[in-house]
Amino acid sequence: MVESFNPQFEYDGLPVACAAATSIVLGAVAILIVGRPAWILPIGFFAGVVAAMVGEFSGVPANNGLLGVVISLFPIYGYAVIYRLSVTPAAGGDAAFFSVVFAVLDIVVYGPLMLLAAYLGGIIADSVRRRMAAPIGY
Repeated sequence: MVESFNPQFEYDGLPVACAAATSIVLGAVAILIVGRPAWILPIGFFAGVVAAMVGEFSGVPANNGLLGVVISLFPIYGYAVIYRLSVTPAAGGDAAFFSVVFAVLDIVVYGPLMLLAAYLGGIIADSVRRRMAAPIGY
């Protein structure tokens, strides 16, 4: 009898929520307080590490980090719009238009790199945890 191949995207709820909360809070700090939108790239990596540390030993930390960052990109886009409104030199309706356009460009450029960083952060943290054979993150 032939077994059918049924691929699934596996994830765990708590690590995804922790990765999303981490990247949302740190994204707000990086964009709104410090004023550096590019700092969301290492935040994506850190969210993947958090997902690996919160997840189970037999879990899927890379998927958890990736999904957590996907969820957090929506509020981060809002932060980018607010930031661009405050730094755009145009006035009136032009300022709102340019802010939205520049925020979309921020997410288009930094978003995929942030997703890749989260995926790699989950993989690296999980491999370090397995090599150390210690209950890190439990």
